[in-house]
Amino acid sequence: MVNDNSSSIVIITRELKGSDLIYEQILKSMGLTLLQHKVIDVLKDDLQVNRVVELIINNRYDYILFMSSSAVRFITQGIRLIGLEPSIINKASVIAIGPSTRSELLSNGIRVDLMPDRYSSYGLLEMFKAMDCYGKSILIPRSMEASDILAEGLKALGLNVHEEHIYKIVPSIHEGWDKIAEIICSNKVFIIFTSSSIVDTFIRVLRGYMNKHKDIISIMKDHAMCIAIGPLTYEALLRHGLSASVADEHTVSGTFKLLLKLINDNMSNVR
Repeated sequence: MVNDNSSSIVIITRELKGSDLIYEQILKSMGLTLLQHKVIDVLKDDLQVNRVVELIINNRYDYILFMSSSAVRFITQGIRLIGLEPSIINKASVIAIGPSTRSELLSNGIRVDLMPDRYSSYGLLEMFKAMDCYGKSILIPRSMEASDILAEGLKALGLNVHEEHIYKIVPSIHEGWDKIAEIICSNKVFIIFTSSSIVDTFIRVLRGYMNKHKDIISIMKDHAMCIAIGPLTYEALLRHGLSASVADEHTVSGTFKLLLKLINDNMSNVR
């Protein structure tokens, strides 16, 4: 059991899938409650998806980089709608940002040629720095809210970068927000943040559920121990004045591994 003075509630800012569901049982066995709180919805831009499909069919890119499983789903759906197979993407070398994106590509019959050791924009830049990529072309279908760190970094390495924004992120509004606001105001909690856009949306939406005399940042500083899935998520928390621990492995599983380490360290300190 967790010490009475420590957090007993864990909030993760997305819904768990697949093998990550095991962590709900692990936390339960430790006396912790896991709340899966959906923060964002992803809205596809059909015109932009069609544009990317045309680009893939009619152009010869050296690389096509997928930054999320959502991008994979939208592009493969678009390809199938015109009667082709997603494997047409393999005219280029296909890059996945991380394991979940790679799994989505493989499940659609697309070969994955490259994946960085660190599953982040910084990890991708490290990977390309070690490659002979000057003058080569790369297509990146991604979110409208995407940071420009990756594109600018790739251009600095001499790549011809073609970004297309095929979906946007909007707040997921549901009755669960009232519960989350109440919990954070009255409990010590761990909060796992799984993207920089989720950080910004979480704070913006939650602020609307707070009494005008309550400041969400001050409350989170007092009540929340934040865990960031990667460096961009960490930087987003810092911009809001919040400190955080950062997972070494930039995956949902990696955040839970860090969470378990923090809990074990806390229990050791109070013995």
